[in-house]
Amino acid sequence: RDLHSFPTRRSSDLYKLCMLNAKQVWAGFFIVFVIFFEMLINSSWAGTVTRTESHKKQGNSCISVVGKSNCLKDVENNRMRKYQGWVKREGDALILQLDYGKTLRLKDNRDHKNVSKWITYSFRDFLYPMNYYLIEEGYWEGGGYALIDRKYGNLYKIDDVPIFSPDSRHFITVSICDAYCPYRLQVWKRNNAGLDLAWSFTPYEYWASGKAKWIGKRTIKITKKVKQAPKDPYAGWIDHVFYIKLMSEGWRIFNQLDKKK
Repeated sequence: RDLHSFPTRRSSDLYKLCMLNAKQVWAGFFIVFVIFFEMLINSSWAGTVTRTESHKKQGNSCISVVGKSNCLKDVENNRMRKYQGWVKREGDALILQLDYGKTLRLKDNRDHKNVSKWITYSFRDFLYPMNYYLIEEGYWEGGGYALIDRKYGNLYKIDDVPIFSPDSRHFITVSICDAYCPYRLQVWKRNNAGLDLAWSFTPYEYWASGKAKWIGKRTIKITKKVKQAPKDPYAGWIDHVFYIKLMSEGWRIFNQLDKKK
């Protein structure tokens, strides 16, 4: 085939084409540089981000899963400084000072071959004047809490951080989550012998969250976040309030409070 039959370009056209290609090349270099710079920044500050996330605490509890192990240690060290002489740690063991010169030793069990017995202990607080240690327990999946009587060393497993009534005679725990928690409300009663479970309730519908507030010695306000229309997957979430009240026959649920009762 005749070579002159192929399309040809003038020298001015070739100059424009070269200028266009040069701009594209420089744009490509710039994009590569931006990507490389972002990777470098993320790599350099990865530790800092993790550390920042690990310090997301609510009271004496860690609310972030990221870096939670470091957060638990920080909270425990901070609380142990306040109760120096009562609580100390020796490696994987948490040692609590009891009355009459006795001690209670709680040793972590990180058995990967039998994860059903996996448990770790972290000191959270001392509840005065109830005279109980608050311990956070970590399981292979999920976690919980325990109250330990400082007088006798009796251990009571509870679902979450206790919320005490104004007279400290009762407390409620709210454990609502998507997985690895009991998903229930429980009311406990204090007596001279220790603690008794007085009432337990498992929601019959899905709650996105739940919280409790005492509005008297015998009444608890519960706020649950539920679907506005349970059967509509696109429906929004609303807060719904109900009440738990201690009556002569025990704890009962009320949608509204009757001030006469």
